[in-house]
Amino acid sequence: MPAGWEADYLTAIENSAGAHITHEWQKRERIRATTARVEVYNTLNSLWERVQEASRVIFREQEELRKLWQKK
Repeated sequence: MPAGWEADYLTAIENSAGAHITHEWQKRERIRATTARVEVYNTLNSLWERVQEASRVIFREQEELRKLWQKK
């Protein structure tokens, strides 16, 4: 076997382990970001549903105004 192969082999293993740790960290960061986006969307959607319901009550006799607050 060539001289120094063991050192090269151990270096490659260390580099691979470091890349794996970095990859796992990035995966978790993406999951956290996705969860945050979903929470923002759900909060906004809940608010919009409340606005729609309120517009149905407030503008029940004014069709034109009620349509302004409804989703399309």
